[in-house]
Amino acid sequence: MRSKGLSILLVTLGVLLLGAAAIVFVVRQAQDKQRTAEIPSLIEKTEAALPERSAGVIENRADSAMAAVEIDGIDVIGLLELPGRGIKLPVSAEWDSSEQSFRPARFMGSVYDGTLIVGGRSEDGNFDFIDRLDAGEELTFTDMTGRVFRYTVRKICHADNARAETLADSESALTLFVKTKGAFLIVRCAVAQ
Repeated sequence: MRSKGLSILLVTLGVLLLGAAAIVFVVRQAQDKQRTAEIPSLIEKTEAALPERSAGVIENRADSAMAAVEIDGIDVIGLLELPGRGIKLPVSAEWDSSEQSFRPARFMGSVYDGTLIVGGRSEDGNFDFIDRLDAGEELTFTDMTGRVFRYTVRKICHADNARAETLADSESALTLFVKTKGAFLIVRCAVAQ
């Protein structure tokens, strides 16, 4: 009799855990859809917050901190653009490894000294384009002071991790990365000539 009662208890507990997992999955899917739907508005607000644009120059400076402007509760440091593809994405100031954090976001580095590393998600409206990039494509990053930094894709590679030592590259002024199919796709960019 005890084993039958224990079995019923364990089955009931299992069903409850499966139900809870399904609810968490549905909630996360809804949050992802909402986040994707909000990006066009965030892009528009980011562009409106940008002052007159001027050419940016990578240089050694004592302070390479990047200015951020709060837009809809997100500290935005700039706008990443792929002009040839018509893609624009605001970039958040701080990386947060949680699933619900805003992407794309600055993982580390600064646009001013040529060490900026930006991570994104492979979902629609984010870095879903990254696996279709080609060497030589142009990108721009406009900081929130209006300085425009121009880059070209120089190399695309894969890695099994996204640790700082894997992503940092002295030959790249801008690095983009995203996790796709269990590995990390890394796009290394040089300053456009």
